[in-house]
Amino acid sequence: MLAYQAYHYATVPQLADARGPQPVVKVDMHEEPYAVLLTSNVDRFSDTYSRYLEVLVAEPDYEELGPAVRTFPWQVPELIARDRPLVELLQAGRFDFLMPKYEETRSWVAMILAAA
Repeated sequence: MLAYQAYHYATVPQLADARGPQPVVKVDMHEEPYAVLLTSNVDRFSDTYSRYLEVLVAEPDYEELGPAVRTFPWQVPELIARDRPLVELLQAGRFDFLMPKYEETRSWVAMILAAA
């Protein structure tokens, strides 16, 4: 991750479970800072992101357009929704304190829950 990018991936110690795993979020510092929950832990993030890369390179326009063909995480809610502990966190509202009440984030959570 380059330091000048407007977003970063991070863990959230406040949401660690009894075993210690911490959810992974995408923090966007571009205009108004906000975070979007991506996975229930770092292992799930690695698995989900690798599956995203497989889907990405299988896209017919990948050679021409690269990652713009399908962005992570916005265009792969079905991959994010495979993480059952994440879905449970979203359903319980445990992440609401970090997510702004923008229509975009409500839509994002709705897409994940619908895909679950």
